[in-house]
Amino acid sequence: MGSSLIKNIWKWTTTHVHTDARACGKNPSDPQASFSLEPLESRLLLSADLPFSELSSPPPNIYDPPEVVCEAGLLDDVSDICQAVPASQNAALARATDADLFEAVSLTSTAPTTIPDELISQTDVAAAAGAGLEATSLTVAAPVTTPDELVIIDAGVQDYQKLLDDLASQADSSQQREVVLLDAGLDGISQISDILAGYSDLDAVHLISHGSDGVLSLGNARLDLGTLQNNSAQIEAWGSAFAETGDILLYGCDLAAGQDGQTLIASLSELTGADVAASDDKTGSALLGGDWDLEYIRGHIETVPAFSTALMGNWLGLLDTFTVTTTADSDAGSLRQAIIDAEAHAGLDTIEFNIGGGGVQTILVGTDSGVRLPTIGETVIIDGTSQPGYAGVPLIELDGTNVSAGTGLMLFDTTSDGSTVTGLVINRFPTSGIFISLSSGHTIQGNYIGTDTTGLIARPNLGDGIRSMFGETGGNQIGGSGANQGNVIAGNADHGIEFYYSNSGNED
Repeated sequence: MGSSLIKNIWKWTTTHVHTDARACGKNPSDPQASFSLEPLESRLLLSADLPFSELSSPPPNIYDPPEVVCEAGLLDDVSDICQAVPASQNAALARATDADLFEAVSLTSTAPTTIPDELISQTDVAAAAGAGLEATSLTVAAPVTTPDELVIIDAGVQDYQKLLDDLASQADSSQQREVVLLDAGLDGISQISDILAGYSDLDAVHLISHGSDGVLSLGNARLDLGTLQNNSAQIEAWGSAFAETGDILLYGCDLAAGQDGQTLIASLSELTGADVAASDDKTGSALLGGDWDLEYIRGHIETVPAFSTALMGNWLGLLDTFTVTTTADSDAGSLRQAIIDAEAHAGLDTIEFNIGGGGVQTILVGTDSGVRLPTIGETVIIDGTSQPGYAGVPLIELDGTNVSAGTGLMLFDTTSDGSTVTGLVINRFPTSGIFISLSSGHTIQGNYIGTDTTGLIARPNLGDGIRSMFGETGGNQIGGSGANQGNVIAGNADHGIEFYYSNSGNED
């Protein structure tokens, strides 16, 4: 004999915020998530099941959330087909009901999760009481949610913790948003591919990293026209993570400032099927000349910025990358000018290389004036591995033949702490190749110091290869065990590496 019941259906939502890269596209339950319980419409459910007494229990790995059963007073119009069941019988009723007839939060949990009193709002308590339930006895299966938006932040962005804190402060039940932090030492394109493989029907993905015209830094890789073409199949698969009207918002300085950047945006949109927005000027603090507008749009963007108005007004940083595009020793596009620009504002800066022509590119430092490169007094990443064609052997050579006095690169004072120098050939300077003073925590990897570009022929610096001296100069990482992290330091007139009146904790 068939049976029917009127049930109030309840919807549970939660907001997850993952502030590290461990999630990689998965959706684990967050023990700190906030829950919201809201009643939806009443529904008349008809069933052809056998009487309850004759039904067996569902499989052990299936758990039906408790159903809220209407009070008798609500059933006057259907008294001939529906009987009121006391709230105390809810559990038995849930076990006896075909799970396919009901909206369940989860069908894979083996045990219910009790919602603590403090996670149930006053409105929810009142609604539950009206349905004949004690609020403290409400239980549901562990929620499985699909986020509406995903925010991916490159760990190379200065002060990224403030960005994470701002996103967490916005969390509410009306919008599902998850956050993933890219590992700055790994290929960001591959990381994003792994992350997005775990998602579907996303309304938007926000990518926050350093940018320049036509280039967005992603981990230790870069997204530009070349890498887009080389990884086209991988990037095309990103489109599977989006809803039909999904958006990609790219936060990075000057990404769409020129033709290369605008072509990149159009190609990314075509590959993924998503609408794409990017900035054509500086992105970040207005005090540093930036804004948070994404002016260049391909398609129709429906997504609002990820960050709060307060954060956008108070975060003192720019999502800026300075790109070296010439071997000239001065003026726009030169390494000298990039260092000057990086020194001009606070926060971590990235200097990348995109010098055309292929093969090794030699910068004759001091050609115009005989003067060494500017002292680095702010935290900076000088990334020679970003030069197109890099495959483990440095392609950017800093030749100090024309320098009248001084070192190749100088990292000076505590304001430069935590700088990184990778993928350079540094030779023929009057003193040391790299000089570290009154600063610490630097990373120097994948360089040839005191040799030619093959690493086989001596081109000595007339001092040490690397000299670290005076004050707080500990905690430096010189070389490493990973791929292409080792330095070739040979042929220099004095020591390969010298720690002179330096603190302990340096590694090589």
